[in-house]
Amino acid sequence: MVMSEDEFKQLSTDAEFQLFCDNWHIDHPNQKEIQTQLQNSNLNDEERSHLSKLFIELDVALLTDYLRNTYAKRSSDYIIESFRLIRG
Repeated sequence: MVMSEDEFKQLSTDAEFQLFCDNWHIDHPNQKEIQTQLQNSNLNDEERSHLSKLFIELDVALLTDYLRNTYAKRSSDYIIESFRLIRG
């Protein structure tokens, strides 16, 4: 399920990934709630650090879910491209 560096860089402009993100955020409203809480100026450093870690964990979960959902197609595309290059 590894993603190349180029694939990762292209995610920000990939319409399929953007749609996946939009749907993922609808299914996981916790991330938006955490983001809202992080804007609270009354948080102490420990609370802010804890919320930041939770936010990052959810961000990683989003990417992991995307990789799982696109693994078969990405693998197929990779194999087809690799054999195309070998055969010339």
